[in-house]
Amino acid sequence: MDSVNSYNTPVELSSGSFFDEGIKIGDVRVLPMDALIGGLYIVYVGYYIKKFIDSFRDDQTTVTTTVHRMPTLRERVIQRIIYTAQALSASMLFFDWGINKGWFTLECVARTTLKVIAHSTSVLFWGYKCIESIYHLIELPKLIEKSSKYHVYEKADLEPEIVAEWITLFSNFAFVLASGLQVLSVITGVVIAAGSIEFLVMSSMALMVARIVFDILFGSHEKVVAARLMFEDKPPGYTQLR
Repeated sequence: MDSVNSYNTPVELSSGSFFDEGIKIGDVRVLPMDALIGGLYIVYVGYYIKKFIDSFRDDQTTVTTTVHRMPTLRERVIQRIIYTAQALSASMLFFDWGINKGWFTLECVARTTLKVIAHSTSVLFWGYKCIESIYHLIELPKLIEKSSKYHVYEKADLEPEIVAEWITLFSNFAFVLASGLQVLSVITGVVIAAGSIEFLVMSSMALMVARIVFDILFGSHEKVVAARLMFEDKPPGYTQLR
């Protein structure tokens, strides 16, 4: 292509292997793996935006066969704050990752501020999720024994959730390490290999996908939630059949 319309962004397909050299859009060359990670970041942002929107769409009239806990107003407000914070944090993480790839440009001070805020928020959130997973791993064996004792569920119905929680824990911890290394790099000035951080991010995302597949195959998560509600002494919300 000798000329490009001034209103269009030139796109250049590499003469070599697409998987080796990718595609050039304007002045930016996008490798397939970069496009995959960038797409996952965008999905991550969209997921929390959807969660925020869905928090206003609670259906209190549907009745089916499992126990469902209705969150209190206070819990819903907290959830919406968390979803909003995560969507903003994920957006900043995507933008910071895009800067590292040369997709976007930003002044040094603004870039440093963006990096510190985005990754500090990420460390706090995913660190909290790690603690939550550890608590679940401690609690699950007791819950499984109690459910089996009172014939609520068989052990085989709930035990896959232990594996799922381990997957979640490693996924969250990989994110904590990746963001922690980024913050440490800014504070200490020590250069950390971008490949190492990218490996951690990719590993975390792969584990997230594995968790989703695991839930689809075994469906233990819904049963564990129902079992928890059945044995709660003083649930903070109320329950209904759903």
